[in-house]
Amino acid sequence: NISPNITLDESLANFSQSTRVEGMFDPAVFSLGNYKAVLLRIVELFSKADLCEASSAVYKLLLPIYEREAEHLAIAAAYQNMHEMFFRIGKDDRRMLGNYYRVACYGKPFGKEDGVEYVYKERLLARLADVCERLVGIFEQSFGAGKVVIWRESGEVDRAKLPCASDDSIAVLQITFAKPYFENESVPRTTFFSKSFNVQKFMFETPFSKKRSKAHAESLSGLFR
Repeated sequence: NISPNITLDESLANFSQSTRVEGMFDPAVFSLGNYKAVLLRIVELFSKADLCEASSAVYKLLLPIYEREAEHLAIAAAYQNMHEMFFRIGKDDRRMLGNYYRVACYGKPFGKEDGVEYVYKERLLARLADVCERLVGIFEQSFGAGKVVIWRESGEVDRAKLPCASDDSIAVLQITFAKPYFENESVPRTTFFSKSFNVQKFMFETPFSKKRSKAHAESLSGLFR
C-alpha cells in the first residue's frame, strides 16, 4: 500500500453483477494502460507537492509493470525522476507539509455525526481562521446561511452552553490546532515526511485555570503551567 492507513476493500473481490458500478470493470475504462496513466498522474501531483517519498511508493507499483512489459525508457524516466526528487530534498529537506486540525461537530443538523471528532489535514500555510471560514462555508451549503457557528473555546465542551442547545437548527463546530503524537512508537520518526504522514494519533493543547469553570485566569498565578 502507498499508506498503511489505507484499508483494503476485500468486498470488491465478491462484487456481484447486480451491485457493480457501471463501467468499473469495463476493459475500455479499467485497463492496464489507464491504470498506468492514473499512477503517473499521481506521481506528478505528489512531485509538485514535494511528496517524494509518496511518489517513490507509487513507482513501486509501476516499475514491475514496466519491467514485465520491457518498457526500458519508462524505467529510465522513473529512476531519473526519483533521482531528481530525492536529490532536491537531500540538499535541503525543509518542507512545509501542512497542518492538522481537530474538528468536533455538535448539533442536530449533523445527525449521526453529532459529537463526533475528526482530524483534518489542511494545505500549506493554512491559518486557523482560514480553516474555520472554509468549513463554515462548506457546511452552510447543507444547513443554510447563518446556521453554522464556530465555538471559540478550545477546552472541554459543556453542551448546555452551546448555541445548538437552545436552537436545534444550529450546527456548531469546534476547531483546534492538533499535533501528531508519536510517544511509545517502536520506530522513531526522523524526517519531515515521516512526522507528517501515516499519522494515527494526535494531541492538542488548551489553556485551563485552577477555577475549572474558566479556561483563562485573570493572572499567571491562577494558571496551571
